[in-house]
Amino acid sequence: MTSRDRELLKKCFLFSDGALPPDLAVEIRQFSTGQLVYGPESQQRCLGILLEGRAIAHKDETDAVLNLFTPGDVFGAAALFGSQAAYASRIVAKGKCRVAFLTEAAVTELLQANPKAALSYIRYLSDKIRFLNEKVLIFTSTRCESRLASYLLIRQEGGRVHQQLSGGKLASLLAVSRASLYRAAEQLESAGAIRREGKEWIITDGQALLRFRAGGGETPQE
Repeated sequence: MTSRDRELLKKCFLFSDGALPPDLAVEIRQFSTGQLVYGPESQQRCLGILLEGRAIAHKDETDAVLNLFTPGDVFGAAALFGSQAAYASRIVAKGKCRVAFLTEAAVTELLQANPKAALSYIRYLSDKIRFLNEKVLIFTSTRCESRLASYLLIRQEGGRVHQQLSGGKLASLLAVSRASLYRAAEQLESAGAIRREGKEWIITDGQALLRFRAGGGETPQE
């Protein structure tokens, strides 16, 4: 592992406090566009850390995007110590990317030796549970505006969502028609909850968006 790789690894939550062991057992692999990075057919359970490039998560063989990974992001953390052997999603390279893999044994050794890393891991999993609870709100709502509002509140960073998905793929992710999605976006915008500037979706009134999420002022999704 090069000094540059070590600096890239520090973007990961596990090593954000500088707790990067000099003898960390890690395997670094490179992938090209469309190549499977990790999935149900992977033979060894690992924690993956994206060092460079981007990757996307799909469910099974579908085109629906579950997540987008950028440098410093991880995958496999929730499943690493689980009872099920197979990883549920398929991680695919979106362009050239490099990934660091840590085996279950390597992560166990790290967590046992470093309490700060263990706390960071627990904190990450806690945030993951909160995120999944928020996603449940998306799919239990019968209203398109509520689903879209929940999605934006989950994805926002600093009041902004950089929309990577096309309208069709976002509609597929929210399980609504494209026409319903466009009407919902227009309704949120006309209510002053959001403003769209190209691929940037800006939350202009967080309270209004929360009301939409709760079901206020909506029309049923198709």
